[in-house]
Amino acid sequence: MHPSDNHMSDWNPGTFVVGENNVGDFPMCLWQGINSPTTIQFSMNGNLSTNVKIRVATTI
Repeated sequence: MHPSDNHMSDWNPGTFVVGENNVGDFPMCLWQGINSPTTIQFSMNGNLSTNVKIRVATTI
C-alpha cells in the first residue's frame, strides 16, 4: 500500500500496552505523518541487567 491509500488512514495511534492490548490493535504501518506518535509500553522485572537491547522493527 501507498501512504496515500485510504487504508493507511489514522488508526487512532496512542499507547500500545504489551500483554494488555491485542496484537491487532497495533497499526499496520508507522509513518511520520500517519499513526504517529505511537508509544509501546511494557514492564520489565528487576532481574534484567542494565545491558539490555530493545529492538523494534517495522516493515512495509
